[in-house]
Amino acid sequence: APVGAGWYSPTSIEFIGSTLYSSKDRIFRSNDLGVTWDTIPKWSFGTSCNSISEFSGYIANITGQLWVVTNGGFVFKYDTISNVWTEMFCFWSTGSSNSNKLYNLGSSIIVSGRVGMFISNDAGLTWNAYAPSTLPVTTAYNFILVNNIWAATCGAYGVYISNDNGVTWAPIQTPPPFYARGGLTSLNSKLYCGSYYNSVWARSGTLETISGVVFNDLNNNNIQDAGELGIKGVVLKLTTNSMYATTDSTGHYILTYDVTADTLSPVLPFFCNTNPSYYITPGTTVQNYNFAVTFPISVSDFSVDLTNISIFRPGFQTNMILTVRNEGSINQSSIVNLQLDAKLQYDSASPTPTSVNGNLLTWNVDSLPFNSSKGISITITTPIPTLLGDTIQCIASVIPSVTDTFPSNNTYELNSNVIGSFDPNDKQCVQGNYFSPQQLQNDEELEFIVRFQNTGNFPASFIHVVDTLSPLLDVSTFKLISSSHPIKWSITGQGRIEFVFDNINLPASSTDEPNSHGLVKYSIKCKKGLTIGEAITNTANIYFDFNLPINTNTTTTLIANPVILYVNNQVGVSSYELLLYPNPASNILNIILPEEPKKFCTLRIFNSINLVYSSTTSVKNNQIDIASFADGFYYGTLLNERGELLKGFRFVIRH
Repeated sequence: APVGAGWYSPTSIEFIGSTLYSSKDRIFRSNDLGVTWDTIPKWSFGTSCNSISEFSGYIANITGQLWVVTNGGFVFKYDTISNVWTEMFCFWSTGSSNSNKLYNLGSSIIVSGRVGMFISNDAGLTWNAYAPSTLPVTTAYNFILVNNIWAATCGAYGVYISNDNGVTWAPIQTPPPFYARGGLTSLNSKLYCGSYYNSVWARSGTLETISGVVFNDLNNNNIQDAGELGIKGVVLKLTTNSMYATTDSTGHYILTYDVTADTLSPVLPFFCNTNPSYYITPGTTVQNYNFAVTFPISVSDFSVDLTNISIFRPGFQTNMILTVRNEGSINQSSIVNLQLDAKLQYDSASPTPTSVNGNLLTWNVDSLPFNSSKGISITITTPIPTLLGDTIQCIASVIPSVTDTFPSNNTYELNSNVIGSFDPNDKQCVQGNYFSPQQLQNDEELEFIVRFQNTGNFPASFIHVVDTLSPLLDVSTFKLISSSHPIKWSITGQGRIEFVFDNINLPASSTDEPNSHGLVKYSIKCKKGLTIGEAITNTANIYFDFNLPINTNTTTTLIANPVILYVNNQVGVSSYELLLYPNPASNILNIILPEEPKKFCTLRIFNSINLVYSSTTSVKNNQIDIASFADGFYYGTLLNERGELLKGFRFVIRH
């Protein structure tokens, strides 16, 4: 310990050149590797903050200079020539906190404490609050810079990394194998992290990045020449480790990884050729891993989708989004039709339809290149006489100028019900609670919708939606179908999708209810080899500006045949809202009701002869012990508090 320090447990130590600095209640300095020590003058408090009596703090090497953040929230820089401290920033913290820390991350400086985090990108001249929506904690425990990649420890969420200077973050491993609260360091580009439970963890490889562009190689020379545009929305995959990246609006991608000898390739349709078809990832950071794409086969394939952004409510307007997409190799125009339900009143659309004939709307859509889309916004009103529970059916269709090779996706039916109340921030699987073995065998897609609404009192400047996909889904088959507003999206890690609505300026529901809603819709396929009884679950997190996330409901889609036999539509219960699993069942039968019952319901189970189970319930999730029941077919009913039949269902017991 430095002479005169007494009992000494340093807050931090740093080398700056050949000089060793150590901090506790003062700053110690040694020029002979710790053999002898002296102290440097204490700093003086300026007038920007109230001062406190403590002079201890956390030191850091910022571009070869000594910086300190005090327990009270002052940031100082030390001039070794004049022996003078300069106050750079103050984030005054009521009382003392020894959790304040300071980090040098290339061209950025981050200071963190119990009041949050702040960042400077101009050597400490100006500071701003730092609260990226994709970092799961308000204050990270530690930061480190490795090969221009930022890494941060986030406690129970594990280690997160960023390859864009802290703008967006993603977990390095999901789920995290340990509680990442200890120290974070690197050796030869390999990360080491201390856990909260007295252990040190190391990644298996060095932390690197690969970047490049996926482009349309018009002259087939494998070089991106002038006029050859990048292709947006292409998923790239590391085959062995199942890590993903996506191209942005200019076709560029960046993939952060710490594995070697893996195969990187873009995921493209069968009619595309890429040169090269893949790269073997090295153990170093590389740029210009470019993929030239050509289209040797002419395929005409257009798809259409229709989604209601908000619900159908009597007396209220509803915004809808119609999306036409070119999924083939031929650049071509198309004709799009929308047949609105006769119950609905057409109000307006953007762009304006080419023709309106009653409730039939028609648009002529200009030429679309491969993997691009056109969105059409429609506003309708559900008239007041419409009854709750009424079915709404709208049909969208597209006719490409060249006969479609795969016409099955040229038509889309939107089926919904008129309802009176709803959760404005939710997630829904369009296929419902059940995905049949036949649908799985046919390699059909699941469609998911995340809806959100600004229920605050001020417009939301930006919105981020983070969706971590179920491990039962094949990330490489992801397709963005539609969005209510201009969107950027990316896939990182092993299936973490971020949807970014920058400059959305979504109005508050109190001032503009119809336009306070938004959504994103996507499709994805299941992995091969799933079996009956497996459940696909998903939850999304919605971030409005810098606020804490709103967690949606968790969707559960079971690989099984539907169990519903009967629905009493007179009481307004939809046919897809009851979930029962596993089926067949052996010991425990799970029955999930559509929501927490406002009053008790009654569950009854029958075999082919008698009633074998009856119980009242007032909870959403119900577990029934069926271990003593004989094998065979069973039938069930759900009754409301008045004894009215809501649903009838069936299942099999097999021990």
